[in-house]
Amino acid sequence: VISGIMDMRSGSASFAAPEAIIQDVGVAVLFEKLYNQDFAIGTGYIDALYPGVQSAVEIYAKIAAANATGRHNYPVGLLLGGKRWSPVQAMIGAEMARYIHRNYTEITVDEEDIPVDLIEEVGIGGNFLAEMHTAEHFRDNIWMPELFERTLTAAGSVDRMIEKAKQKWSDFMKKDTVPCVSDDIVREIDRWKETAIKMLMK
Repeated sequence: VISGIMDMRSGSASFAAPEAIIQDVGVAVLFEKLYNQDFAIGTGYIDALYPGVQSAVEIYAKIAAANATGRHNYPVGLLLGGKRWSPVQAMIGAEMARYIHRNYTEITVDEEDIPVDLIEEVGIGGNFLAEMHTAEHFRDNIWMPELFERTLTAAGSVDRMIEKAKQKWSDFMKKDTVPCVSDDIVREIDRWKETAIKMLMK
């Protein structure tokens, strides 16, 4: 579902306005309940022109709405109402998705997560940082973002998230990736790609 509203000031379509998001969710839920059809929500369609604060807020709002209805199909990287794709925005979108899923993680209460014996041993006002249990489990229980800032100083530029996203994409592009399909399919995809480029370049 990819709906939009018209911004009456400019006449342009908005895909990330609250009203558009409510429409998307409403239509998806309606078709699920009445016709048993699983419609994804067009989370990737946002209004921001470039990666930045607006793009992060809009993609967060759309992914959160989709997640709230149990829909976890998140196309990332789109800008300008789906007319532009940005690898930096894709990194930001992926971070937003991880952030949202972490926000809604179910809290588990068992002996492994809550070591009662250790809590009693350390006691009120004690320090758990030096305990082996903390070292073994903190990575599973504390979400550590790759793009968000968590520093104690204000050093650095304002657009640190953008810089980190660019670096993450650059690192990704340097990796040797092995296709998850057979060599024959890889050759067929390459043939289709070359044919499409020739057609588009005419």
